[in-house]
Amino acid sequence: MYRRGSILLEFLIALSMMLMCLPILVNSLNSFQPLLNRNYEIQDLISANQIRKILLTSYDVTLEDNVIYFRHDGKDFKLSFINQYLVLQPGTQIYFPDIENAVFIYNNQILYLLYERNNKEYEISLYKE
Repeated sequence: MYRRGSILLEFLIALSMMLMCLPILVNSLNSFQPLLNRNYEIQDLISANQIRKILLTSYDVTLEDNVIYFRHDGKDFKLSFINQYLVLQPGTQIYFPDIENAVFIYNNQILYLLYERNNKEYEISLYKE
């Protein structure tokens, strides 16, 4: 049989051991904080490559009123800037999240995306005729 108070003593020992490990756990979790910050540069490269692939396999690519219209797999699509996102419709495929402004321009038969995020401007080529 258990002696009186032995369960309480075991509980207090286990609790004190957990409390000693708590600072080590908090310290190790703080080292992961930089990894949790969003890295938009890598995500932007992936988004640009996805859009390039879609546009290269599409036809009738036109730019009107800052919206790209094209046909892909027999369906009509449009790519436009809506509420801080670059959105492919129909549907809601979102590319380049959290951008402040986006403009499409044609220059020397190359379609460029100019966008701004955190007061920094970026330019990416998307399509060449």
